[in-house]
Amino acid sequence: QEVAYRETLVNERELERLCLGKSRYLLLEMPFNPWTERTLRGVERLANTWGIIPIIAHIERYAGIAAEAYLEELMDSDFPIQLNAGNFGRHKSERNALRLIRGGRIQVLGTDSHNTDRRPPNMNLAIQGLKRHGMAEELEEILQTNAEIFRSARGGRSRAEESAEL
Repeated sequence: QEVAYRETLVNERELERLCLGKSRYLLLEMPFNPWTERTLRGVERLANTWGIIPIIAHIERYAGIAAEAYLEELMDSDFPIQLNAGNFGRHKSERNALRLIRGGRIQVLGTDSHNTDRRPPNMNLAIQGLKRHGMAEELEEILQTNAEIFRSARGGRSRAEESAEL
């Protein structure tokens, strides 16, 4: 589950316990109020201080909240960017999701499913949507990154974790 960003998160004594399983990945939910330069530098501090790899959760939700320049800077960073699979199947959301994926902005797909009643997991929406739009290659890259993260959470190591230690 995602961890809500706050400036004091870098001071969290046991931040590693909030990472996904045994990995160095932290699914990070950005603030739903306007971002500042300090917000972006704070995310960088999390990575630099703790050696964690923040995955920026559901990037599609921040349009209109964060200034475009801050969104662009975050998407240009080395941090994995996650998109919710639920964006597929809704015309406007799907169009935006496809634009982000075509632009190489998305590395991770998720479901944002916190339970099976209200928001059941449905990765198949995204998988079928990407195939329908001839984006099998992009889908394969994203699924490969997802698999690396899951492997890492179970105690293996991902390429991103290995390069973060260098």
